[in-house]
Formats: sequence, structure tokens, C-alpha cells
Amino acid sequence: MDRTATSLLTFLRGKQGVAEEFKQGRAWGADAFCGGEITSELKRARPTAAEVTTLHTQARQLKARWRANLAEEGAAVARWRAGEVTKRALNDLRLGIRRRRQRIVTDWRATEALIRWGRADVVPPSQVRWVVDTRKMSVLGQLQAFSRQARRATLAQLAQCMAEVLVARAVATRGGSVSPEVRSQLIQEAHDTVQRLPWGQVGTRFFAQGGWVAKASEQRVMHVTLKPFGPLLMQQACERLCTHLNAQAPIMHCQDGDYTLHYACQPRPPG
Repeated sequence: MDRTATSLLTFLRGKQGVAEEFKQGRAWGADAFCGGEITSELKRARPTAAEVTTLHTQARQLKARWRANLAEEGAAVARWRAGEVTKRALNDLRLGIRRRRQRIVTDWRATEALIRWGRADVVPPSQVRWVVDTRKMSVLGQLQAFSRQARRATLAQLAQCMAEVLVARAVATRGGSVSPEVRSQLIQEAHDTVQRLPWGQVGTRFFAQGGWVAKASEQRVMHVTLKPFGPLLMQQACERLCTHLNAQAPIMHCQDGDYTLHYACQPRPPG
């Protein structure tokens, strides 16, 4: 089935992998196809003179078949009027006859369009195929996949930090020292508590947290500081997460060179 530019756009907009990026791109003033060029190409080459001659023969044959089809329907009606077939049988016959006629007409029109193309260089719309360059969309889809993977990994680290905070609290309430058996029990309880948290809301709250980014060009360090969190558990878990991330010495590649990222969470105000 042939697709117009509008139908292609409607189809591509529904792709789950690029839907959100498309919305953001449009909000930022990007073009409708996210940078992808839309072009047209021909399904086949222009018919040659020899092909036009053959097409003329095919058109005459299709015209003869069309006339024969009309005669066949007329004969069926004559049989019904003569009482040879019932009205229901006539309707079944006419249904099949008209279906064949529709196919003949479609082929006939396509053949005539090719003849006009070969004679007058008028390209039939049915011979035009619209093509959208989706390479940029594919790249954006991959970037989104990487972002989702990084998001899941970060939330998993945050969950681990929350469990560590809960275990440290429980150990502190027991005097700061517990047996290995009790520690194992506390760890399991902490993991169960973390798993019950509404992680959809936690993830949204965490990634929407504001902050600051400051580049120290001389030290080649980029400081990333988050605003303090309201819940104490989130604040302490974020501080632990920053410590874990800083231990990995992550690198940010910039136009003026590489920078070592240093994460921090602003302390909560007292009280």
C-alpha cells in the first residue's frame, strides 16, 4: 500500500522509542521529522518505447476482458429473467463478476497511466514511493535506550544506598555493634523496606532534583551539586551515592577537554 508523507509521519509518531524525543524536539523548535529528510523515489523506471507498445497490447486485452465481463453480467441477468436461476443465485453471480471487473479496471487504469508516462513523461502517483531518512531517529532511539539503562542502574545504586542507611540506623540503635546473624537479618529487612517504596515517585523526585554545575578549568574538575532533599532517608542515601560515584572517578568529555566529575549533595539546613 502506498503511503503519503502525512501517513508516514502519523506512523512514525506512534513509535514508542521516539515519541518522547519527538515531543521534546518539537518543544525546542525541531522540525517535524526530527531532522530526517523526506524524499520521493520511483518504484520503476520510465517505460521505454518498446514497453509502451507492449502496454498498448495489454490495455486492449484488458478492455476486451472488461467488455466480456459486462456481457457476462448481462447474460446472468437474462438467465434470471428467464427463470433459470433464483434471485439469490443471481446476486452471488453478480458479486463474483463485479469483483473480477474491479480487478480488470484497476489493472487497466494502471496500464493506461504507464502509457501516459512513457509518452508524455507524466509520472503516475502510484509509481512514487515516499522515503523518510530515519537514521537520526534510530540514533535518538539508541540514546533513549542508553538513558533508560543508566536510569535503572542509578536507581539500583540509590536503592542499595538506602538499604545501607537503614542498616546503619538499625545498628546504631543497638549500640553500634551486632552479631553477624543479626546483621544479616537487618540487611534483609532493609532490602524489604526499600523494595516496598513507590519507586515511580522516588525516581521522578530524584531525577527532577535541581542543583548546580560548576567547572573548575584549572583543576579539570566539574562539580555537580544537588539541592538538599526533604526526606532524611533520601538525603543520606544521596550522600552515600555521591561517595560511590566519586570513587569511580567518572569523566565528562567537553569541547575544551576532559573533566573529572565530582558529585555532592548540599547539606540539609539544621532543624
